[in-house]
Order: sequence, then C-alpha cells, then structure tokens
Amino acid sequence: MSVKLASDCWARWETVIRHIAANYTFPASTEDGLNVFLHMNPGSASTFRASSGGYKFVIDVTRRGNRIIDIVAITITAKQKQDPRCNGYIITRACDIHPNESEEELPGGPELRWIQVTSGGECYRHCCDKESNALDRAHAKPRLSWETTRLRIIQKAYEQEVLALQRKNKKKTKKNATQDAGFEAEVLRQDAEKEIEALRRLLEEVSGELEKEKESRKKWKDAARKKANDIDAIDLTSEDESSTPKLEKEIASLKEENRLLKEDKRLLQEDKQRSAKLLQAVQDNSRRSNGEFEKRLRDLRKANDELQEGHLADKKNLQALQNTNIALRDRVKHLEEKNTEASSDNLQEIKEMSTELKILENNIQILKANHTHDKEELLAEVEHLKADNSRLQNAKKSVDQYANSLKEKLQTFEKQPNHASQTIKKLEEDLQLKNDHSRRTEEALEGKLREAQAINRKQAIEMIGMRKTIRDKDECITQLQQRTPNDCNNANSQHQQPIMFSQYPSEFALSRDLEVQRNNARRAENRADRLQHELDNMSMRHDRDNSIRVQELSKRCDEHTAEIANLTSELEAAKWKLMESEENLSDKTLKATLEVQNIKREMQELEKKYAEKVAATASMERRFHDKDAYTENLETKLEELRGTMENVLGQVSVHQGRKRCRTEGPDFQL
Repeated sequence: MSVKLASDCWARWETVIRHIAANYTFPASTEDGLNVFLHMNPGSASTFRASSGGYKFVIDVTRRGNRIIDIVAITITAKQKQDPRCNGYIITRACDIHPNESEEELPGGPELRWIQVTSGGECYRHCCDKESNALDRAHAKPRLSWETTRLRIIQKAYEQEVLALQRKNKKKTKKNATQDAGFEAEVLRQDAEKEIEALRRLLEEVSGELEKEKESRKKWKDAARKKANDIDAIDLTSEDESSTPKLEKEIASLKEENRLLKEDKRLLQEDKQRSAKLLQAVQDNSRRSNGEFEKRLRDLRKANDELQEGHLADKKNLQALQNTNIALRDRVKHLEEKNTEASSDNLQEIKEMSTELKILENNIQILKANHTHDKEELLAEVEHLKADNSRLQNAKKSVDQYANSLKEKLQTFEKQPNHASQTIKKLEEDLQLKNDHSRRTEEALEGKLREAQAINRKQAIEMIGMRKTIRDKDECITQLQQRTPNDCNNANSQHQQPIMFSQYPSEFALSRDLEVQRNNARRAENRADRLQHELDNMSMRHDRDNSIRVQELSKRCDEHTAEIANLTSELEAAKWKLMESEENLSDKTLKATLEVQNIKREMQELEKKYAEKVAATASMERRFHDKDAYTENLETKLEELRGTMENVLGQVSVHQGRKRCRTEGPDFQL
C-alpha cells in the first residue's frame, strides 16, 4: 500500500513545503508529489532523508501504518559547497508557552516556527532555554552536531504534543465525569459510528487496492499470454540456421520472463489471499466492535436506570443538607481544584525533572566514555609525538653530520682549483725556461755555423790565392826553362841586342834562382799540400764536429720539442683536468647546495608538522580540560537536581499527608 499524507497535515504544511521547494530545491511542491516522495522510501520508519541541490532535508513524522498523521519537523541543512558554515533551519510547531507574534510573516506562521541553526549545528536559539542551556562541542563533525540539535528541538516538539494530548484527555475525562450516562452513551455511540465509518473507509481502500491488484494481475496474464505466443512464433520460425543462437538466447530470455511472470502471479495470489484475510479480519473486527458496542450500550442503559433511581433517592436525602452545606462544598471544591492543580503541576515537574535527570545521567556516562576514549587517544598521540620527536632529533643529527661532511668536501674542492692553478703556473714557467734555453741554443748554433762558414770562405779564398800564386810561379818556371836552352842560340844577337842581354842574369844566377824558385815552388807545393791537407782535415773535422754538434743540437731540439710537446700535453691535460675538476666541483657544489636546501626544506616541513602536532596536542588537551569542566558542571547540576527533587518529593509527601488528613477526617465524613 502507498504512503498517504493526511489532508489536515497538508493544509498546515502546504505553504512551508511550497516555500522550501521554490527557495531550497525541495524535491516536492504539491500534495501528490510529497506522497510520491514519501512512497519512494520503503519501510515503516518515521524519519525521511533526502538531498537535492546544495541542501539536505530531514522530515520527522508521526504515522499509523502507511498513513502519515502529522509532520513533526522539517530540517534544512546547507551542504559544504553551498555554505561553508553549514547553516540551516528546523521548522516545527510553535511553542505553546512562549508564542511569538512576529513569526506570522514566515510561511506556516504562527502555528509553525522557523528555528535558525548556525555554526555547523552548534549554535541555535530556542525559546525554552532549559532544553538547551549550553553549547555541545563534543562532536567534531557538523553532521553529528546537526543531528544532536535536531533531536533536541524535536524532543521539545514531542513533549508539547504529549502535553497537549494530556490536557485534551484531561478535559475529555472531566467532561465525561460531569455529563450524564445518556450523553456518555451518545458520545460512545458517535465514537463507535466514527470507528465503523473508519473501518468502512479502510474496507473501501482495501477493496480498491484489490481491484487494482486484479487489474494488474489481468495485465500480467495478458503479458504472459503475449510472451507465450511470441515463444510459439519463435519456435515456428526457428528453422533458420543462421539466426539459431540469437533465437535461443531470446527463447531463454522469454522463458526467464515467463518464470518471473509466474513468480509475480504467485506473489499476486499471495497478496490476494492476504487481502482476503485482511478483509475477513476487518469484517470480524467490525462485527466484534458492533457486538461490544451493543453490549456496552445495554450496560450503560442499565447503569443509567440505576443511577436515576439512586439520584431520586439521594435528592430527597440531600435536599435538607443542600442549603446548609453549599458554602462548605464550594470551599472544599475550590480547595480540591487547587490541590489537584498543585499535585498535577508537581507531578509534571517531577516527571520533567526525572527525564532531565535521566538525560543528564546518560550524558554524563557518554561524556565519561568519551573522556576515557579521548584520554587514551591523547596518551597514544603523545607517545607517537615523542617517538616522532626522537626520530626527528636523530634525523637532525644525521643531517648536521652530513652537512659538516659536505662542508669539508666543499673546502677540499675549493682548495683543488688553487693547487691546480699553481701546478699550471709552475709548468708554464718551466716551459718558458725551456723555450728560452732552446732559443739560446739555436742562436749559439747559428752563430757557430756562421763563424764556420766565414772561416771556410776565408780558407777557400786563401787556397785560391795560393793556387793562383803557384800557378803563376809554375808559368814563370816553365818560361825560364824554355829560355835557358835558347841562350846559346841567341849569342850572335847579343851585340845586336845589348840592352836585352843586360836584362837577363848570368847562368849561375839563373840556376841559383831557378833552384831557389824550385825550392820555393817545392816548399810552396809542400806547404800548399800541407795546408790543403790541414784544410781538408780541418774541414773534415769541422764538418764532423759540426755534424756532431748539429746532431746533438737536433737531438737536443727534438728532446726540447718532445719536452715542449709533453709539457703542452700536460698543460692541456692539466687544463682539461682543471676544467673537469671545476665542472665536477660546480656540480658537486650545486648538488651539495641542493641537498642542503632539500634537507633544510625537509627539516622545515618536519618542524612545521611537529608544530602542528604540538598545536593539535594542545588543542586536544584544551578539549580534554573543557570536557572535564563540562562534566564537573553536569555533576554539580545533577547534584542540584537531586536536591531539588528530594525537596519536591518531600513537599509532595507533606501535601499528600495534609490532603489525606482532610479527606479522611471527620469534616469530610460529615
């Protein structure tokens, strides 16, 4: 059966539901829409929850079966994305003790009241402060705070409903006590007629539902018949081999649907049987109620006759005492009314105080349990923080040691470029010295070569001169030798040539000169030979010495060139090594700085986390102290309530004793 809302309930909540549907995206804005929304939530619970847009809704109702008698409260809570503070409203019945005429402008007023709740369900203002005299900060989540606030306000609404029903019942009992039996019978008859009418309406509803079930069962039968025909048609056309797997799947699905239809049919038959049983039970209940009503009516008529007879007899007996005791009866009646009102008020206060006492005791137990749990969590958190602190200290020490080692490496890396530059400078100085020495050696070698070439040229010139002199002397000797045999042939011509004869020496002189010339020529030849030999020896020795010296110089030049090449290669290697060392040093320095920065950043993050944990520990300690203070405050209030209840119970016992004395004394008997 579908859930249905009472008409008087919709009449009272219509404006509110239309307002929240227009402004707060409530999922229903009409009576049918609200019935559909309530029907979508199966079960027999009295709290419905929904979420739409940026708001969450909670509807608390009072119900009898599938009929919603009344809506107790509607709670509207904003989600986190809609409102970071999660504010909202709780709409419930207005307080009977503190009416507020200014709320007539709000939807549903003045019968309904909008109670604003802020700070995530922690802060609200209710007219009855005794129900909420302090903020409850035991819940860290807004949802739990909202749930606690909603239950508190709804509890107050339920209390006012109960008090209103008690007052109504009290008035009804007083009215029934003062009326006569005939009127009571009439009232009972009217109540019985109302119950019979309600049973008839219920019977009509059940009959309508049975008709609907019959129609639905007929529809299911038609659908099953249609599916069976489809299955037969599929069996007839199953000869096509290409569509055989597809048809087999369809046949299996249709068989499954047929099985489901049979199951639904069985369920419908069971529902029909239950409906028939329910109808039979309703009819039996109606017959039973009619029989009880007739029996009660007969008893009441009989009691009415007896009361009328007793009334006539008492009227005769009390007619004489009526005039004398009228003032006393008025006074006693007035006192009884005052006593009943005082006793009812005292009993009501005692009940309220007992409920408050139970609530406070439950809250104290809950707070003690939360206190022990929070204390254990706090101690565990403190131990965890101590372990984290020790681990952080050890990590800090290791980081300091690593930083010191990095500093030492950095210092060594900084010293390496200076040492490499000094080595390079020394190598450059050695290279410069060797270059100067090789240049001086080459200059000396070139000077020696020039001197040797000059000596060779001088000796060659001297040899040319000596050879020319020797050749001239040889020519002279040959001329003299040619002239000597011709002296005799030319004797006849001496007279003819006296001058020419006088020009030539004598034969002795000539022979002597010739001998001298020969000796000179011989000595000159010997000397020339000796000089030529010496010159040859000198040139050979000079050439040999020069070749040796040139070989030595070339060897030394090659050695110097090799040394220069080695020094150059060493210099290049040193430069490359220096560049590599500088690059490595820069890379290592950069890595070291990055590592130091990362370590510093990690240390800062760890310090920040440690500070956050310390702050969380401090906040937990503050909450712990706040809960202790709140628990102590509740205990003191509990002691005060116990004392107040003891005083009230003492006063009630005294009042009951006095009342017993008044009602059981001689004045009451008279």
